[in-house]
Amino acid sequence: HPAVASQSAAPVASKSTPVSTTTSAEPSRIDSSDIYNGEATERYSWSQTATDIDIRVQLPAGVKASQLRVTFQSKNLRASVKRSDGSVGEDVLVEGELFDRVRAPECMWSKDGDRLLISLEKVKDYMWKSVFVGGKEIDLNKIDNTRQLTDYDPETQSGVRKAMYDQDQRMKGLPTSDEQKTLSVLEKAWDAEGSPFKGTEYDPSVLNLTGSSLSGLPPGLDVPPADGNTS
Repeated sequence: HPAVASQSAAPVASKSTPVSTTTSAEPSRIDSSDIYNGEATERYSWSQTATDIDIRVQLPAGVKASQLRVTFQSKNLRASVKRSDGSVGEDVLVEGELFDRVRAPECMWSKDGDRLLISLEKVKDYMWKSVFVGGKEIDLNKIDNTRQLTDYDPETQSGVRKAMYDQDQRMKGLPTSDEQKTLSVLEKAWDAEGSPFKGTEYDPSVLNLTGSSLSGLPPGLDVPPADGNTS
């Protein structure tokens, strides 16, 4: 069964740039400056990154947070407002099948003045063409697909930083991070017992350092792996 998260209590702080949504009798007042990698439709506007969708909904005048009801499912979203005129029922603000799956427990909403802000967390990290299936689609060739380094997991961030550092070192004619590790190991092995260089001043220029590997090592210079694993 799809995950369901229904929220109708006090508003929760949104974690990304909002968007707007409206299906009430009042006309939608959408500010296009709020839109990033998204679109303004007749009923709502939305923005996105590779990981999140943000929706803005213009609320009817006088609506309180306690009247709002937002239900999140892995492939569906529904937002409505309880009628304040005493009549039974709710007015739907936005409802439909989502373009792709979201993490329902991680989705949030909040009321900011006369707007309902909805934040969706995508299951798959990629750009959507629309918020809802059958909705107005955007041209993905005309959006900003740039991702911030912080959008990636720690391991990927570390790999990217290492690659950037190594590239900078190569451009300067300096050792890369792997070469620095190897040089550090060499320096320790240089004066070790059994080394042909024991008692002499450390001079890495006599060795052929290529990338993170060594070639042309003199006999007797036992260099353990740079990671310290001797097995």
